Amino acid sequence: MILIKRVYVFLAIAIILIVGAFWHKNYIEKNVPEDPISKPIPIKPVITISEPYLNLCTKEQRGADFCAQVYAPVCAEVQIQCIKAPCYPIKETFSSSCEACKNQLVSSYVIGECKK
Repeated sequence: MILIKRVYVFLAIAIILIVGAFWHKNYIEKNVPEDPISKPIPIKPVITISEPYLNLCTKEQRGADFCAQVYAPVCAEVQIQCIKAPCYPIKETFSSSCEACKNQLVSSYVIGECKK
């Protein structure tokens, strides 16, 4: 009989502790303001480019069978093959980004005609 009473007392204390723990957790979550320091700060990737609005040619642009006949000029740097270094790329105006990226010697372009 004494053993049964002890088991009931133990169970009652365990239930009170469990209910108290859940109540305390819910109370803390609802009534404590968020700490602004502990919030994660979104980090944006940093892209370093030498020219503003530099666009890289994509695989889809490289594999295009044909390009729409739209005049939207772009200035692309065409890598040249030379015998003696230094070899600097040549800036060339293409009628569209599709036309520029079809050229395998072009890796990137900027929107607009090349400045002379």
